[in-house]
Amino acid sequence: MQTSFFKIAAASAALCFSSWAMAQQKYQVSGTVKDQKNGELLIGVNVKVAEDPSINVIANEYGFYSLSLPEGSYKVIISYPGYKDFEQQITVNQNTKLDLPLSPQEQISKAIDEVVITGIKKDKI
Repeated sequence: MQTSFFKIAAASAALCFSSWAMAQQKYQVSGTVKDQKNGELLIGVNVKVAEDPSINVIANEYGFYSLSLPEGSYKVIISYPGYKDFEQQITVNQNTKLDLPLSPQEQISKAIDEVVITGIKKDKI
């Protein structure tokens, strides 16, 4: 009976060790997102990883974001209303600081005719 206990304990330890050894180390990719023209920090920017749609963060009130990724190559996509989407291929093999620039979309100006509102004031009776 003792022999089977030791076999089970040894098998369990080997299983735990192999699971631990196979677990991939994750690295932090973090930085800020700024307006490329004026350097202003952008709040609420969506930062996502193309290879895994579940990895998606929003830049905080300081324009800061942080992704936790296993070692590998990824395409980071940044989007924000009023700005052009930005994509950058990155290789993750250590903790990395990655500041991201966004360019405002060019505004399409439409000519609008002038609107004039007129009225007539009625006298009190």
